[in-house]
Amino acid sequence: MGVSDRSGLLVRDHFLPAHLRDALFARVTACEAEFVWGNTRGGPSAQRHALVLDSARLGELESAFLGLLCAEIEAQAEVFDIDASTLQSIQLIVTASSSGCYYRPHLDERDAGAEGARKISAVWFLHRHPPAFRGGELRVYSPEIDGATPAAWTEDDITVVEALDNRLVLFHSATLHEVSEVTMEPGQGFEGCRFSLVAWAR
Repeated sequence: MGVSDRSGLLVRDHFLPAHLRDALFARVTACEAEFVWGNTRGGPSAQRHALVLDSARLGELESAFLGLLCAEIEAQAEVFDIDASTLQSIQLIVTASSSGCYYRPHLDERDAGAEGARKISAVWFLHRHPPAFRGGELRVYSPEIDGATPAAWTEDDITVVEALDNRLVLFHSATLHEVSEVTMEPGQGFEGCRFSLVAWAR
């Protein structure tokens, strides 16, 4: 586990036990026909291009994953300077990214102090071995760029987190971040996608 002081994010590798990780991969890939193209909260947009799945389709695996994730968030609450007892709910979705998928720089929450606002964002990566895609990194921007124009951003302002299988990333929901474009060779199939379970604790 590591914490980046600059971007305030926490990374934990090998987050899930192998049997749960394998069960989730099997369930997610079996739901291929149920994925739909996702929208941002404002509706369809060039901001985001990825397939999404209602986490309820994970069945009993959803509660197993959320139980471990909630315990991790509670254990790391001090790192993010939050009172875990004030968190009221957690929302979860599943994403699948094939060639051409991305998510441009965005905030998960613009007003973290508001009632019911998203406080902590979580991303858990899942893919087959060896990975069939390139790209798809999570790029987290330093809080120091707040208010700066994109033209002023440099690579020194960004922490790049590789989308490694069974890696969990936690960060403040009011932190600017993006997902770089994914590329895949033809013929890899749905199982070759970059999958993730994305959650927001409120």
